[in-house]
Amino acid sequence: MDPAAYISVLDTSAIISVKQLFPYSPQKQQVVFKALTSLLDQGLIAYPKKVVEELQRYAVEDLPFEWANSNFTKMSLPDPPDSVVREVMAKAGSVVDPNKQHEDGDPYVL
Repeated sequence: MDPAAYISVLDTSAIISVKQLFPYSPQKQQVVFKALTSLLDQGLIAYPKKVVEELQRYAVEDLPFEWANSNFTKMSLPDPPDSVVREVMAKAGSVVDPNKQHEDGDPYVL
């Protein structure tokens, strides 16, 4: 299969890791997010709405949240339907912490 046919789906920690890699350099973070925007525009990466919601809860007013929030509408890949999320949870439900107060984005990434 053509590698360009694959879409890499980012989770919350992948987006936050940009800030962790360059904690004192917003300029370097912007370079990385510009490259991620290019990949997103090409349809090579995507992330579910739950990732934006997680970033909003835990990383408000920083570059990872701003990037994810402002670029979400550019994606042509929709979030999976609830039936698919239920199927994922039936097979890989242990990846989600049942004690969390908010719904986790992991089932939508998987």
